[in-house]
Amino acid sequence: MFSEMLRGRAVITAYGYYAPARRRVHTAVDEQAGAEAMTARYTALMFTVGDIFGAAALALVVGAAVTWGDAWGLQLGQVVTFSSSSASFSSR
Repeated sequence: MFSEMLRGRAVITAYGYYAPARRRVHTAVDEQAGAEAMTARYTALMFTVGDIFGAAALALVVGAAVTWGDAWGLQLGQVVTFSSSSASFSSR
């Protein structure tokens, strides 16, 4: 759209086509900005939802290990090591 406007400058000037050309450029810019804003909101939402599910899964595993760890042969140190190592892997 923008390259079309730059190449068509002489025609726009010759025929006085300023208002429609300006309107088309502004419409294209507004549509692009709207699409980028929607993409940013979607991306922010997906990362947040992923973090929430990851934290819930980790809490569930640690809670189960603390509750039934003795029966499974787990020690508290093993659970703490697992939770800290999984947190460091998820931040990379």
